[in-house]
Amino acid sequence: MILRHRILLALLAFALSACAGFATDRPTIAPEPTATAAPPTSTPVPILPAASATPFPQPTPLPAVTPTAPATPDPNLGVGDEIYSDKFDGASGWFWTFADDVVEFEARDGELNVETKQGNSWRFVVRTDITGGDQRLSVIARAVACPGADEYGVMFRAQFDETQIIHSYIYKFNCAGAARVERLDDVNTTVLKDWQTYPAIHTGAPAENTMTVWMAKHTFHFFANDQFLFTLTNSSLDEGFYGFYVQSHSNGGGALGFDDFVVNEVVLP
Repeated sequence: MILRHRILLALLAFALSACAGFATDRPTIAPEPTATAAPPTSTPVPILPAASATPFPQPTPLPAVTPTAPATPDPNLGVGDEIYSDKFDGASGWFWTFADDVVEFEARDGELNVETKQGNSWRFVVRTDITGGDQRLSVIARAVACPGADEYGVMFRAQFDETQIIHSYIYKFNCAGAARVERLDDVNTTVLKDWQTYPAIHTGAPAENTMTVWMAKHTFHFFANDQFLFTLTNSSLDEGFYGFYVQSHSNGGGALGFDDFVVNEVVLP
């Protein structure tokens, strides 16, 4: 019995010593890293220039531009030799005679006299054997009786086409002191410059007005009593003969005379 206990004790001691020979050290656990804050960085501060008593340069304002009015056309520009003149005394060989129940034209006493007999009608008289293209023409119109809005004017660059239909420009005044330019085609008119009143035109009757037209190619300058009125361009008619025109808007009773009709050529460089 005693022997058995000793044997058990010896086996137990052996087992313990064997276990002690196989023991291992515990693994070393590395410490968790500790986050370290980055050292603060400084923000660069811009260096501003020191204040100066000298102001910054300012832009120089441009000078104001004053619009220039277009030059007044010269009625004598390029004017040359006389093409035709008529004092309405018969010396030119043309008497401008025409009469019907509406109007009467007759050259007498050194004027082309015109009398209207009824209203709302128009008539003209022409001379076809003298023609012009680039020219300056001028005529004096004397209103003796000018009722209402009666009209009178000068025709230029007039032509008959192959069917004997007339085409012409007409520069006209009325008794109220207005001017207008039309193109006549048979019995139809096209307004190129509508009625406009001008201080240069003498109104009513008795009144005397000098009508002047300067023309070269397609450009026309219009004058009244040596004062410029307006310019227009038109290429419909390049040359032709002359005439005089009247239109009554009243019941007749209008009377006027044309005098000192002069045409000069215009020659431009």
